[in-house]
Amino acid sequence: MTVREIIKILKQDGLKDIDFNGSHIQYKHPIKPRS
Repeated sequence: MTVREIIKILKQDGLKDIDFNGSHIQYKHPIKPRS
């Protein structure tokens, strides 16, 4: 799955605020971080 596909799914799920810091993605949404 590509980054664009992930973003598309997240936006469809209601996550409009997505910040990219390098290779890390931080969501402005109450989600449990995957380690």
